[in-house]
Amino acid sequence: RGRPSKRKYIFGICAVIFVYLLLFSRYQTFEYQEVIKNVKPETVWEYVADFSKMKTLNPTILEFKILSDHGNNEDWKYSVEYIEKLSSWPYWQNKAIGNFHVRKVIKNMKYLYIVDSTHKTCFFGTFCRKFMKVRPFK
Repeated sequence: RGRPSKRKYIFGICAVIFVYLLLFSRYQTFEYQEVIKNVKPETVWEYVADFSKMKTLNPTILEFKILSDHGNNEDWKYSVEYIEKLSSWPYWQNKAIGNFHVRKVIKNMKYLYIVDSTHKTCFFGTFCRKFMKVRPFK
């Protein structure tokens, strides 16, 4: 009765490993590029800028809700809250908020199509992370 059982030791070791993996696991960054021939940059820009089509580009997204939306076709901002499956842990879901800035600018006498986005994601409502994506289409 005075000595802890093996079951408590095993549970304690598993808990320490879980906390270590949760707090000290590194984020992996990857970039994927695809060249689509015979398509206008504006067409690709319009497709990527529309979050309702994001489920086809990112199948881990399960559902989304547009929180705000304003601007015009050349300078447009919107915020979206979405739920996605984690790619590394597919049985867990994550809630995130994305703020998008979609714009068309003229640079060197050519149009530059840009989709900027900042995403805030929180695990268990506590561990939060912010990251930014910029997608120019020339």
